[in-house]
Amino acid sequence: VRLLVSVFWGKGRHLNYTGEICVYFAFTLTSGFVSWVPFLLPAWLVGLLVHRSRRDDRRCRAKYGELWERYTKRVRYSVLPFGR
Repeated sequence: VRLLVSVFWGKGRHLNYTGEICVYFAFTLTSGFVSWVPFLLPAWLVGLLVHRSRRDDRRCRAKYGELWERYTKRVRYSVLPFGR
């Protein structure tokens, strides 16, 4: 088994979630700052995807064991390339 650590996947383990958050946040910005309501969806999505990334990490740790531990030491960041 080999885990991908090149280009984007070498920066974060779940960068696809980062992209999804950015897309929803961009859609929210098109509504302007007239109301706070459009910001509820991206805020909810951040919580959902951070929780999901932690769950994914637990499952991968159980599945890949020591290989996953080495991977997480090499690729330190989870969802955002500057946050754990």
